[in-house]
Amino acid sequence: MKKIFIIYSPQQPNLKRLSYVLDFLNRHPLNKNCFFSRDPLTDPTIRIAYGTSDGDYLIKAQGLFFSKQTIDFSELYANAFRFEGQILYSVEKEKRTEQAFIRDRNFSFDIFETIFFHISRFEEVFAEPKNNSQAGWLKEDLHFLIRNGLEQQPIVDQLVKVFLKSLGESLAPRSTSYDLSHDVDILTRFRPFSKFLKSVAATVVYRRGLDQLRRNIKYFGAMQSGKKKDPYDTFRYLLRNEPVWQDKVLYLMAGGNTKYDNKYQLRDKGLDIIIDLAKKKGYRFGLHPSYNAGFEPKRYQSEKQALEEKLKQPIVLNRQHWLRFDWQITTEIFSTQNIKRDATMGYNRYLGFRCGTGFAYYMYDFKNEKAFSWLEQPMAFMESSAIHQAKISGKPLATLMKDFLEKNKYDTHISFNFHNSNFDPLLPTGRLLEDFYKNDLIDIIG
Repeated sequence: MKKIFIIYSPQQPNLKRLSYVLDFLNRHPLNKNCFFSRDPLTDPTIRIAYGTSDGDYLIKAQGLFFSKQTIDFSELYANAFRFEGQILYSVEKEKRTEQAFIRDRNFSFDIFETIFFHISRFEEVFAEPKNNSQAGWLKEDLHFLIRNGLEQQPIVDQLVKVFLKSLGESLAPRSTSYDLSHDVDILTRFRPFSKFLKSVAATVVYRRGLDQLRRNIKYFGAMQSGKKKDPYDTFRYLLRNEPVWQDKVLYLMAGGNTKYDNKYQLRDKGLDIIIDLAKKKGYRFGLHPSYNAGFEPKRYQSEKQALEEKLKQPIVLNRQHWLRFDWQITTEIFSTQNIKRDATMGYNRYLGFRCGTGFAYYMYDFKNEKAFSWLEQPMAFMESSAIHQAKISGKPLATLMKDFLEKNKYDTHISFNFHNSNFDPLLPTGRLLEDFYKNDLIDIIG
């Protein structure tokens, strides 16, 4: 039988946001035995006073993210709190020294608003346009988690577990779960022949060196003789079938009107081979909309329809190209186009938990003050992000990827994304990625 926790709270400006957080807690995979509600008629196991003193436990109400939209995000602090040797982090306006997470059944900060801040993407939805990036959302270096060096740990999942434990739940470590996906942005590097000529020209124009030019020519010659496949044709080992994966998705493009799109067509014969292989490996299929499609409803609808006709099945999965996202337009597209799950919420240049959690959940619709109808599966690990971060940090690429996975082996979910084109054997990073993907990945996640 589940323990029932009734939240008693004064009439705040927006109790819908509190109810949304309680629903998130009820659905969270780490929560197996607790039910949180604001219904005063339910017979409670424990009463939690939120912003008042009438309860078995007390949580101070901060009155910030549940009531305000305009906030100076640069003045928010990640304060540290201890619980049984673990450190939890708040989101607060005042800087405080490290202290206990709970003392005499009084929690030291507003747990509910902290969770809401992260999972609603509050700082992105209400970011000033001047602070947004090419992707359409807040520049990554301005994100609260990145500014505080916290992006590589699932701080919401950690907070949920410690909160439950502090209420008397006995929770053993839960092995992290995983899913796998691939964005197919480009099918080939050297085919047709015009692509090879462009590659040679680019090597000369951008002065990449004679050695690189020789390798390209030698590799192309081996392709012509049948000894090698195109450098981007990595699907024979990229598509996997180990039982460790909870889900596997191949995201395909179906149009576009910019230089970032139309690197292949749905009619290309090579794509048919990849689709057949993916089906045999147990993959599902999703749309990888073109660069502008997430901002243009008609374009999105057209591309989704084209992919559905190609695959002869409904498309309900989505990940934005370049992670391009508009918090009003793109979310509305998902709702009207029957998208059931999006997988865009990750970083372009960092490994990490952009939403503070690795688990899928319903994002928040600020316009209508309720949860959206579609699930968001945050993307914690994208190999192109690891490449960027390795350049920024100076750490070896393989070491950076392994360290991230090793320190997140419990109590979260990691959604992987690997691009076929980044395994290019003519690039040093491509060779490192292939070695990691073939030899290390499964050994680490087990």
